[in-house]
Amino acid sequence: MASSTKADRENMQTATVASELLHFAFMKGDITDTVYDLGCGSVFLLLALNSSCRKGYRFDDDKEV
Repeated sequence: MASSTKADRENMQTATVASELLHFAFMKGDITDTVYDLGCGSVFLLLALNSSCRKGYRFDDDKEV
């Protein structure tokens, strides 16, 4: 099993918090039209919202993503 780096752990924590926030916003009906995913990385959050919003835009300045 590969060891996890500090950056990997921080990314996982960020993704966990972001997905919880999106879940609560979705359950309240706040996500209906357009979602902007800033620092999208692997874009998994936007993909998860695919059926919940009409448009999704992703932005990331990391050239290796």
